[in-house]
Amino acid sequence: MEREIAILLLIILVFSSSLVYVLSKAQKKTPETIENLSHTNVSLESIQKIAENILRNLPDVSILGEDYEIKEISKENVLGFPLYKIRGRIGDNILVFYLSNDLSYILFYSKTDSMVSISGTRINDFLMEMRKMVPKKTIKPKVYLFIMSYCPFGNQMENLIGPLIKEFSDRIVFEPVYIYSKISTINGTRWRSLHGPKELEEDLREKAIFKIYGVGKWVDFVLDTNKNCSLQNIETCWKEAAVRNKIDTNKVETYVKEHREELLENDYSLSNRYGVTASPTLIVNDVEYKFRRDREMIKRFICYSFLEKPDICG
Repeated sequence: MEREIAILLLIILVFSSSLVYVLSKAQKKTPETIENLSHTNVSLESIQKIAENILRNLPDVSILGEDYEIKEISKENVLGFPLYKIRGRIGDNILVFYLSNDLSYILFYSKTDSMVSISGTRINDFLMEMRKMVPKKTIKPKVYLFIMSYCPFGNQMENLIGPLIKEFSDRIVFEPVYIYSKISTINGTRWRSLHGPKELEEDLREKAIFKIYGVGKWVDFVLDTNKNCSLQNIETCWKEAAVRNKIDTNKVETYVKEHREELLENDYSLSNRYGVTASPTLIVNDVEYKFRRDREMIKRFICYSFLEKPDICG
């Protein structure tokens, strides 16, 4: 299936005729020039060079290391606009986009039962936006996982990357961040978690366990409660999970009591700083992970953020 990306800005261009040039896997080199290309100084080689640069800068390639190739270059008239059509492959996905006849704009064409549209932007602007999706490299990447303790999608992400976070150990700075809403009333501040007061209390207990015992115990406890507890019985079940994982329940309860407002305010502040409202959201070195929930892809994303990759990155 062809995958199409939408960006903003309608471009009016002039171009005509139809010529298809298919690039086989074996044939990597293209002719220096090709007949019937309408724009001055445009050759098939220059089209392919720009198209490959676009694919190379897409996060799937630049961050996740997916392989890519240009499968076909053709001329096509789209909604009256004559364009160069590029059909490329990234991993197992096909991506189709268009270039203006002067090779300065990238455009995307979408068609549904009710609407047909073409939109685009300057190639340089597009590449700048792609680079914003690339996390900077540091000695010890900072990884935030924004969650709610009883969001089913958040629990899926915890189960997926919990063991991975333990593998990275102290090579990264990891912190779970719980998502709250804050309401100011005449009687003071009211805090809410999306799935109710029981979830809010569990959020606080989980954050307290992270603060007292560190990442490893937090992962063990969270995976245990995800498997064995429900929102309905969490008020008692969490203690059983704590005992199984050698966590002192009195310490946890005392910590929550003494640091309640601090825990709430700090996580609320982090959520606001990154504009996070959805659970789960993964932030690595200030860049949001926007790919599918796949352990290997998440690992590649984190590994990309190291100045010097640890052994776990291979």
